[in-house]
Amino acid sequence: MDTVPPGLAARLREMADARGWLPPWPHWWGEQALAGLLPDPEVRRDFTAGCPRLPLAMFEEVHPPAPHWPDAPAAYLQLSEACADQAAQARHRGWPVTHLAAHHLAPLTDPGPVAGSLRTLLGQLHRKP
Repeated sequence: MDTVPPGLAARLREMADARGWLPPWPHWWGEQALAGLLPDPEVRRDFTAGCPRLPLAMFEEVHPPAPHWPDAPAAYLQLSEACADQAAQARHRGWPVTHLAAHHLAPLTDPGPVAGSLRTLLGQLHRKP
């Protein structure tokens, strides 16, 4: 929960049922917001059907950093302004960063530009000594 805005963290805690389970991710945002991200009803239906319920505890657990992470070349594809902090952290680590003016679900709605951006980032990794 340290990586989400406090308002979202509070909302997720309120959404959890008595056993601590959250509704599937698409239900966090509402039908109108999801339709804005996934305008095709069939894609939206298939995506929603594949999203499981998750325990709130999974989001509250703090994972220790992995030793020597990352031990391989890394890059970051920023799909929305909501991920600006993570992109800045990646730049600080010296990773190549690309910003694609899209949204969190762009791999479903705009796979071509996402794949192209990933190919470009991968190419930048191979050029590093």
